[in-house]
Amino acid sequence: MDIIQQGILTLIKSAITGENIPLPTEFSLDEALPLIAKHRIVSLAHTGAVRCGVPLGDPAMQKLLFNSGKLMVRSEKQMRAVQDVLQVFSENEIDYMPIKGCLMKGRYPSPELRFMGDADVLIRSEQYDRIIPIMQSLSFEKDEECDHVFVWKRDDLLLELHVKLIPSSEKFLYDYFGDGWHLAKKKGGFCYAMSKEDEYIFLFSHFVKHYRDSGIGCRHVIDLWVFDRLLDENSRSYILQELKKMKLDRFYENMQRVIKNWFEDKESDSVTDHITDFIFSCGNWGTAKNHLLAREILNIETSDPEKMQKTALLKDMFPPAERIKGEYPVLNKMPFVLPFVWVWRLIKTALFKRESVRRSVKRAALLDADSVNDFQNNLEAVGLEVNMKNRDN
Repeated sequence: MDIIQQGILTLIKSAITGENIPLPTEFSLDEALPLIAKHRIVSLAHTGAVRCGVPLGDPAMQKLLFNSGKLMVRSEKQMRAVQDVLQVFSENEIDYMPIKGCLMKGRYPSPELRFMGDADVLIRSEQYDRIIPIMQSLSFEKDEECDHVFVWKRDDLLLELHVKLIPSSEKFLYDYFGDGWHLAKKKGGFCYAMSKEDEYIFLFSHFVKHYRDSGIGCRHVIDLWVFDRLLDENSRSYILQELKKMKLDRFYENMQRVIKNWFEDKESDSVTDHITDFIFSCGNWGTAKNHLLAREILNIETSDPEKMQKTALLKDMFPPAERIKGEYPVLNKMPFVLPFVWVWRLIKTALFKRESVRRSVKRAALLDADSVNDFQNNLEAVGLEVNMKNRDN
């Protein structure tokens, strides 16, 4: 772990615990600013820097203060908008369960310390037809939709209405979670919530999905740490037992060691160093290259890079219905027209989107033997299975 990483983690720990922790002597806040922004932890870093005694007149502190103030206003608008939507849902007898950032913000010392890119709420798929006019009445516009989520946007909020906790394409995780409603317990009125243990399991599974699929930033490790501080040993025992069912127990234990290394001054090892370097290199939601590699390697049932390249090109030309339902909603009601959609897409691509052909070829070129081996070895080194999406129970 380098001095910039150590300093950033000191700021985070100080902000969450309220302790005045000395920063490493050679740490430069100014040099750390790009990484702080990349990982969406500006408000945490500013609060931590105040507690750590960084002078308020420091130019880097002024930048943090300015950006933290903007994020505080954004946070207030987001949460007010979420509450407005959920209140109208209740008034119209719509069942809902807030998940992810909506809940995590309330577990931080102050909600604005936890950046939230969008708000996530689980709804019942059979109630969605009633929800559409409600969203329109609240001045939201439909943005996109896919297998597990309908996205609506307004100036102050991007709202993801989930009909499944996990995409059904994530076969092994979906087999465990289903749509998620069997885990929901009525909290009051039409609001539901998972038990804290089940919520942590979902949060960790979501972390795994992004770690494996494209990479993930340190903000999400902070979520795991903040949540873990609320658990007792009985809760952790249940969580480990359930994660074993999804073959995630080894990665969970590795992440527990990472958290203890980051925030409890425990010794690092080769695995924790590997995970730390990977997470800090990714940024908030990983990298485009990781995403492209994961999309092909995790979904193609072959270990031969040459065959992977050919299969990747074919899937770009003839994608499965789930991948293009958002672009062609007709597939939701008439999946049998998929071959006609393929023909139309090929015609459009040939006439108007030739650049997409070059992108497809470029993506396939990433699947060379070295990249494939590195990707697979990196996952296996931290306790994740490369073929977890598609393997049988």
